[in-house]
Amino acid sequence: MNWLEKVPFKEKDLAWRMVEGEVLAVPLKHRAPDSEEIYIFNETASEVWGLIDGKNKISEIAEKLSMNYSAEPGKISTHIKNLIDEMFERKLIAFR
Repeated sequence: MNWLEKVPFKEKDLAWRMVEGEVLAVPLKHRAPDSEEIYIFNETASEVWGLIDGKNKISEIAEKLSMNYSAEPGKISTHIKNLIDEMFERKLIAFR
């Protein structure tokens, strides 16, 4: 499957909140015994996070962001892919 057709969703074992335009996410289950993880997303990453709802395909997220930033979806897709890959690697999201 083309990665643009994947549908990301937020993992259930997270607590997260929007604070002054940025997302703070905290895993509820520790993934390592001495690990305390808190993720703080910048404004753009927070906007992507807000569009990750288990319904939007990555291509749809890119299209929505391209309209907000007046940029081509292809250019934005590369940045979104890197961000979504990192969120997946940190087990903040998964795919349907």
